[in-house]
Amino acid sequence: MDKLIKKISSYPNGTSLLIEFLNGLRIKGKLDTIYETDNGLEMDEEGYLEYYACTVEIDTIINHPQEMDNYIKKGNLIEVSSQNEILSVSLDDGTVIWSTRKNN
Repeated sequence: MDKLIKKISSYPNGTSLLIEFLNGLRIKGKLDTIYETDNGLEMDEEGYLEYYACTVEIDTIINHPQEMDNYIKKGNLIEVSSQNEILSVSLDDGTVIWSTRKNN
């Protein structure tokens, strides 16, 4: 389990999270499920990768890049993992629990 999912997994399902992505997407949602998945390649294919991810149910869309209009909607589940370009994950009270920014 990578550092991002390990940190998120220390909180119970239903925890409210604010997630900021590198592409500008910012959402607030509830932690739903943590699971092991892969990148869709066959196990014997070069580049095959297994990793942990979590789903977050979107409660609020704070910033919504236009290119994501078709699939980012309130109530939908979004996968969060080390395969996404995540800038930070925070709790409701502003506590940053994971960040790629320096000095955090």
